[in-house]
Amino acid sequence: MTDDAAAAREKEVASPTPAAEPSAVRATDVIVHELRNALAIATGNAALLAEGRADPNATRETDDRALDCLRAALDRMGRTLDDAERIAAAERVESPARVDLGSVAETAFECVRHDAAAAETATAPTLTVECGTVAADPALLAAALENLFRNALEHGGDAVLVRSLPDGAGFLVADSGPGIDPDVREDVFDPGVSTRAGGGASGLGLHIVDRVATAHGWTVALREGPADYPGACFEFRTGTRGTAE
Repeated sequence: MTDDAAAAREKEVASPTPAAEPSAVRATDVIVHELRNALAIATGNAALLAEGRADPNATRETDDRALDCLRAALDRMGRTLDDAERIAAAERVESPARVDLGSVAETAFECVRHDAAAAETATAPTLTVECGTVAADPALLAAALENLFRNALEHGGDAVLVRSLPDGAGFLVADSGPGIDPDVREDVFDPGVSTRAGGGASGLGLHIVDRVATAHGWTVALREGPADYPGACFEFRTGTRGTAE
């Protein structure tokens, strides 16, 4: 090995491993916490089912309750893994395609609306689109919109709007719900920060939205929404890389 090669090797070995971004560390902590909790619930209820089968005095109602809890825990694990996959996928988008923002929004809304219908919501949710095209990765854009739509419907916003900004340099997503709690507005995109009253959510949804925006070179921020949509309003500034027309 030459002196230059040896020196380069020493420098490589001595160089510290780059530290992970704080938000990435927090997101990992949240994911691990969610999976551990869901696994504990699933394991406990699986044990109850096993005991019920061995106990001739066990009731069907007890078994059904344990089975429901087991299914809910597995669903929670599945959602958390989906979130982890989306976070991992939200890297720099180098070659965005020109996509119809309205079409992507309608497809994403239909998926979320189906879940809301399954949960027997009181009012059928509606989506209004007033937008053109945007340069984006279609799958990541859909993931961000699904999280925003789900966030809206879970908070009582049964009407959602996707609209191009007046200057053509982005778009907004607004809903008719109660809006974001002032106590969490400043940190709403941080992993683990839940906007659901009383908690009960992983707090990864809006972090994914922020990661998707960053991957595209966009910015996303909370702002005051249109008069007909006084709830949460998220403004995406796409700049030169993607302009909703």
